[in-house]
Amino acid sequence: MTDLPIAGLSVRAVTLKDIAAHCGVSLGTVSLALRDDPRISTDTRARVLAAAAELGYDPTLHQAARRLALSKHGRDVLNHVIALIAPSGFHRPGYFAELLHGIMDVLVPAGFCALITYIYSHEDAQETTIPSALRAGIVDGLISMVRPEPVIALLDTLRRQPGFARRPTASLIWEMPGSSCVRADDEGAGYALTRRLLALGHRHFLQLTFLLPYSKTMEPQNYRIAGARRALAEAGLDPDRHLLLADMSNFNWLNPAHIDSDQPELAQVWVGDRVLPLVDVLRAHPAITAIFGLNDASALRAWRLLEGAGYRVPADYSIVGFDDTTPRLDAAGANQLSSARVPLQEIGRAAATLIIEQATAAVPRAPAELVLPVAMAFRGSVGPARG
Repeated sequence: MTDLPIAGLSVRAVTLKDIAAHCGVSLGTVSLALRDDPRISTDTRARVLAAAAELGYDPTLHQAARRLALSKHGRDVLNHVIALIAPSGFHRPGYFAELLHGIMDVLVPAGFCALITYIYSHEDAQETTIPSALRAGIVDGLISMVRPEPVIALLDTLRRQPGFARRPTASLIWEMPGSSCVRADDEGAGYALTRRLLALGHRHFLQLTFLLPYSKTMEPQNYRIAGARRALAEAGLDPDRHLLLADMSNFNWLNPAHIDSDQPELAQVWVGDRVLPLVDVLRAHPAITAIFGLNDASALRAWRLLEGAGYRVPADYSIVGFDDTTPRLDAAGANQLSSARVPLQEIGRAAATLIIEQATAAVPRAPAELVLPVAMAFRGSVGPARG
């Protein structure tokens, strides 16, 4: 047996050699019996399993040795651990908490746990800075909850590591080359939102967005914009004239903590090559009567800025958020913010199910893409177009 020192004591870890001696069989016979190899008779296998249970054999205490042995034959050992790449502070916003809830709903009943780590930049993807658990073969797969650029660099490095090379990977919300993806139907959501507001008489729209020319993948907001443009074109309206894009890339409007901020820079957006306060943009485009937020926080921030300038929602402007995770409550406690309800828990559950299926498959599976529908929740922030 192997001695494991714990708090000054010595705990005896049962080995395959101990089981073999107890049963009077060879070490190889024990190894095959524990793997349910058909070459071992039913009686011998039953005797080995009974001895393992009686002695208290725990295979998890020998995973490192087993990984090493199997790697010599080009095989992987299942550790029941999934790596989760999360943004810093992911446990605070409701958005990421919902995704995590869905992931853990699947992992835990299946006997898996999550190994959570952060990645901030391309520098975090260097071999010297990657957590050793990702390189050492401890994880069975990886799920990413963050923007793809730094994760793409991370995977480029990990694919060269023997301990990770063949592991399946999945990305939530954002598409990522070479990985499975579970995302929302953003294009359909943008289309449905615009159609509803067109029916209420709105004809000119402002879309708060991130314009990211460096991105290697199709962004969720680009899908939404494509859906809005399709709805406008079907209504006989020129999308270039009826949908104005306001870029929030330099202003952290995505954080719910900034909804009520008095910082002037958090009241500004880029339109074309100019940075202007949001209210000034709307005054310069008086035909606009509806605003689409990139998420709920940006929509609520716009709502606050409009109120501060004397405008009313929805009498002067209708406002729609996205994700349906951050409410604006009235005196009765009812949420007034209209929003596209993204099925975040379902996305997390689908990704966890997919990664487990791929990690436990007898032969490698090709990456898959799942697109889940988005529901519309229209509330008090949307009304008929003014005038």
